Amino acid sequence: MKNKIIENFPVFSKLDIKKCTEELRNKLGKNKKLINKLLNDNNDTWDKLINPLEKMQYELDCLWSTISHLHSVCINDDLRAVYKDILPEISEYYSELGQNKKLYEAFKYILGNKEQEILSQEKTQYLKNEIRDFKLAGVDLPEQQKNEFTRIQIKLSELSNKFKENVLDATQKWNILIDNKEQLAGLPERTLQEAQQFAKEDNKKGYLFNLDYSSYIPIIRFAKDRNLREKIYHAYSTRASSLSYFENKYDNSKIIEEILINRQEIAKLLEFNNYAEYSLQTKMCPSTQAVLHFLNKLLDKSKNQAKQEFQELVEFAKTDGIEDFSPWDIEYYREKYKLTYFNISQEQIREYFPIQQVIQGLFQIVNKLFGLTIVELKKDIWHDDVKVFAINDFEKNRGYIYFDLYTRKNKQGGAWMDECRTRFQISNDTLTSPIAYLTCNFTPPINEIGSLLTHDEVITLFHEFGHCLHHILTKSTVLGVSGVNGVPWDAVELPSQLLENWCWNYDSLSICSKHYQTGDKLPKQVFDKLLLTKNYHSAIKMLRQLEFALFDFEIHLVSQPMISDYVQDILDKIRSRTSMYSIPPYNKFQNSFSHIFAGGYAAGYYSYKWAEVLSCDAFSKFDQEGILNAEVGLLFMENILEKGGTEDIGKLFKIFRGRDPIVEPLLKQSGICSVSE
Repeated sequence: MKNKIIENFPVFSKLDIKKCTEELRNKLGKNKKLINKLLNDNNDTWDKLINPLEKMQYELDCLWSTISHLHSVCINDDLRAVYKDILPEISEYYSELGQNKKLYEAFKYILGNKEQEILSQEKTQYLKNEIRDFKLAGVDLPEQQKNEFTRIQIKLSELSNKFKENVLDATQKWNILIDNKEQLAGLPERTLQEAQQFAKEDNKKGYLFNLDYSSYIPIIRFAKDRNLREKIYHAYSTRASSLSYFENKYDNSKIIEEILINRQEIAKLLEFNNYAEYSLQTKMCPSTQAVLHFLNKLLDKSKNQAKQEFQELVEFAKTDGIEDFSPWDIEYYREKYKLTYFNISQEQIREYFPIQQVIQGLFQIVNKLFGLTIVELKKDIWHDDVKVFAINDFEKNRGYIYFDLYTRKNKQGGAWMDECRTRFQISNDTLTSPIAYLTCNFTPPINEIGSLLTHDEVITLFHEFGHCLHHILTKSTVLGVSGVNGVPWDAVELPSQLLENWCWNYDSLSICSKHYQTGDKLPKQVFDKLLLTKNYHSAIKMLRQLEFALFDFEIHLVSQPMISDYVQDILDKIRSRTSMYSIPPYNKFQNSFSHIFAGGYAAGYYSYKWAEVLSCDAFSKFDQEGILNAEVGLLFMENILEKGGTEDIGKLFKIFRGRDPIVEPLLKQSGICSVSE
């Protein structure tokens, strides 16, 4: 029987947030009643128990994903209040669900009862994951400890939300108005135009900057005025701390301590030595020792080269009379060095990457690799800048993606992919269509020129689109392992990091380029210069990522109670190994580290490097057999993208690559293959 496809798009223009909250509360109540009924009626087969539960979960996901997404991309006071109000109830619901002993026993029975039902691979994997997650949710705890576990989970959700709100407010509410254009010497004209536009929107004259990436980076990278660079560095590195302009108003210091204390309590309740051990239960990496060994091995391989790279930069700055080389000088002289010795900069090549051409080129590359065609649709959206695209495979639709690419007020910074809808067999003859959100914060179009991307931003777009493909192309019909669901956290970056590689190949990158005035492709000689910069200071960049990863992991390894300045002490010790220069004591980077305190990367930031081993090794197959080789693309699509979380990712990778992953391609692509302590 042919499946009917449901395209369940949200209707943003008619969305009543308060009514959505009422619907959510009603849905939570109905779900609880349904669960009790299913269990009381002794339903003990996949069709009688799991299918109704999955449908129930899908409907709840649809309601919650809409509110949580809007909370990230167009937050206002009403939405903030509603989100804060409903969040504890959502957290409590999932805690109670994860601790339902009868449901847990029913799942175990269905998995183990081979005589009653032969389960498919995806159903088996789903049940194994759920049984594991029941245990991690405290299903085996005594009642009093279950209540304590639920209380902690609710508290953590509130703390993480407050952390995120503080970062957003501290970032966007700090600003600096400059009316003397000479003080902005060195900044790209497009940045000046954007700053003028921001000032105009705020009824001011001059150039207005805040701490959004699109404001911060141009100043720290291009401003000749060293005092201005230092000023914005200070503001950026003290965000959401008591040392900021706002003092204690948006300070995340105590929130960080509370988050870590509560995470320790969760680990303790479940008899793990620390939260890092708890976190690894859902990841590929087998142990905390394995994570530390992996990170320290990369550190050892990179450190000597990083020292050489940094000294080179210090000596270069001395030619400008800079004897006290400081953190606010690093990006400026890195960019100046590239311009001096490679005769290229990000701003120079921006003119070759109008965003529409980049998107069109991305779609062409995806077509060549995976046989997909992508077309724009008219759908209801939450902002005029948003576009919607259909992903088709030989005229058969595979799913949809919302593109929300530009920075604006009341939008969370950064770039990410999120689930809007997940592919799911909602009934015997009906499938739901997967939909993804792709969110970035690029400079918005200015005048008639439109938005022009740096090469770094092109890479970001490819990265997030890789996540979208992973979610959209799934062939699973089981909600819990469909798309990115059920994929181990330290493997979920594999498709996204893999797709970045096509930004470093001329045949593919040229497809994405078209000079906004002349229409010319990026010249090969310009690309060759760009390629020379690929591994420029790659060891320093490696150490920076290792600093983040080690900090995240080590603060979650501790099992004793919090002590004063514990977080800063850990960070300082790690920096003594990873940093080539002295960090000012006022630098409170941790206070805006949303990945681990307001995202899903707690004790898992190492995943970026772990998955990069997989992605570099996977790309080496394309490198060997053809950068746009459709056969290799199809092999990757069939074994990675379409499988979602239905099978062990290690086994799937081995099928694609023909062997287990090795670290050498990562080191080689980073230009640090043979350098070690």
